[in-house]
Amino acid sequence: FLYKAIPGDSLWNIAQRHLHSIKLWTELKKINHLTNDDYIEPGTLIKVPRAWLKTNQSTATLVNAIGSVTIINDNEQTLQYGQDFTDKDSLILTTGDKIITGDDGLATILFKDGSRLLLQSNSELVLKDLIALGDGSLSDIKLQLEKGRLENRVYSSPISNTNYEVKTPTATTSVRGTVFRKGAGSD
Repeated sequence: FLYKAIPGDSLWNIAQRHLHSIKLWTELKKINHLTNDDYIEPGTLIKVPRAWLKTNQSTATLVNAIGSVTIINDNEQTLQYGQDFTDKDSLILTTGDKIITGDDGLATILFKDGSRLLLQSNSELVLKDLIALGDGSLSDIKLQLEKGRLENRVYSSPISNTNYEVKTPTATTSVRGTVFRKGAGSD
């Protein structure tokens, strides 16, 4: 994991915000060969072992559903949406939820890092992993497109190389800071 220092950063406050123990600031100093504890030049890339980061389950939000959209959650509950779903009706999604769109269905999902996904008609998407890293401002998003098409708007993080990954039965895409489309067909 690479952290990009911002103005005012010190090893201590990086450890306090993003690591599971403040005491790890001394280890950060060692593995990054830094000489000053209190000042880090903005833009400096700091290597952080993934195991040291705070991790918490995160969520996503279904912000728009048009036509036939079905959500199957971990409790095997099935929620149906149709033409009357709007932003005010937003639904919190969690790891393991499956979103299925019918012939006339479209679904828009908003992730905590501001990234958006448009799931197009006749598609199935599973939210495999939604993880908040560090102080919650960083994300590790893993999605499984079982069939169909999606369009993504993924924003680049100014402080990290956080992960956004989409797997299909035949390919994996991992990106940050772009707009892209991906599809998975039966053949």
